[in-house]
Amino acid sequence: MPRYHLSLKPTDSGSYAAVLMDMLYGWPIRFDRCSKARIDGKSEISGDSTGGLPNWRLTVSPVGSGLFQAVAEEDREWRIFFPECELQQENGESLLEGWAEDAEPIETREGIAA
Repeated sequence: MPRYHLSLKPTDSGSYAAVLMDMLYGWPIRFDRCSKARIDGKSEISGDSTGGLPNWRLTVSPVGSGLFQAVAEEDREWRIFFPECELQQENGESLLEGWAEDAEPIETREGIAA
């Protein structure tokens, strides 16, 4: 079983909420206030982490054929890539789910070694 699970769903306020769960240690990273925007003509959902684990940023974008990809990055140190997220129906609600095997260290960002 992959180590990281991502779930994203719409909220009543028109925004989105996501949870990235480390299945090995059981710690969640919450993204309670994600929003949809158009960047360079493409639709994207993004937001910053809320709660106990700060400095994470989540970005979700469509890749075609009903699939999405997501990237979660922690400030300068870690990156988790979800290559194939799928839209599911759960209790009549839409839910985007994806899995990732590993967190990758970010080697450099803006010329600064991690």
